[in-house]
Amino acid sequence: MNTIQMHEEIDEANFTYLLLARQMIQEDKAAAIFCLGITEEMAELVAKANPAQLFKTPTELCYSNS
Repeated sequence: MNTIQMHEEIDEANFTYLLLARQMIQEDKAAAIFCLGITEEMAELVAKANPAQLFKTPTELCYSNS
């Protein structure tokens, strides 16, 4: 597996995690905040984000610090 493939798989895992987190937040915000260990502000940002934003955000955060 080359570096590009690894980055793509990590991006996909991050996206899947954020989709599941958004679903948890929408179903039970208080429980999701506790289980995910996030702030209420972060929960609101994730809940309001569309799939394109959820996919783009981890990539921007990871690669902007390189």
